[in-house]
Amino acid sequence: LTMGVGGSETLQYKIANGTAIDVDWVSSDESVVTVSDGRITAVGAGTAGVYCRTYKESIYAECVVTVLSAPTGITFEDDEIIVREGENVKVAAQLVPKSAYGSVSYEIVCDGEKNAEIDGDMLTGIISGTAKLIATVRSEANGEVFSAQCTVKVVPGPVTVAFTSNRVSIALNETVDLKPCAYDARGNVVEDA
Repeated sequence: LTMGVGGSETLQYKIANGTAIDVDWVSSDESVVTVSDGRITAVGAGTAGVYCRTYKESIYAECVVTVLSAPTGITFEDDEIIVREGENVKVAAQLVPKSAYGSVSYEIVCDGEKNAEIDGDMLTGIISGTAKLIATVRSEANGEVFSAQCTVKVVPGPVTVAFTSNRVSIALNETVDLKPCAYDARGNVVEDA
C-alpha cells in the first residue's frame, strides 16, 4: 500500500475459517505509520509493516505500507505544450519533491472557442489557438493546494486527407500522379502535413 504523509486508510482482516476473534494491530515503525483498530495513518516518509494478529493463536497478516512525502509544489517541465488539431498528447506535471505522493488533476481554460480538452491526463487539440492547462494537487498532510499552469498551443494538423481531384480519366498505358491534400478542422489546407 502506498500513501502520502497525512493520508489514512482502513485495513480489514478475514480469518480463513470465518471465526470472529479479537485481533491486535501493530506498526513496525510508528514514525512512519500508526494503526488503531485497523485504521492506519501515514505520519512520516518511509516503509513500515502493519500487522494484524490474533491474541490466542499465532495467526497474523502483514501489510507493507510505503509512505511518501507530502507535495510542497507542482510544476510543468515546459512553459508551453504544442499539440496538433486532432492529436492526443499525454501530459504530466511533476510534484515537488519528485518523490512526493499526490493525485494530480488537470483543467483546460480556453479564451473563447474551445480549442483543446483534457480527459484525465490526455490532452486533445481541437481547433488552432491557445489555452491554459492548469495542474492541481492537494497535500493530504495539511490540505494545502498547489497548482501550476502552462500554455497549450494547438496548431493546424491534418484532420482529413483527400485527393485534389475526385475523378481522373486516363488513357491506356498513361500514368497520372495523384496528389493527396491534408485539411485541418476548419477545412483549410495544411502545408507540409
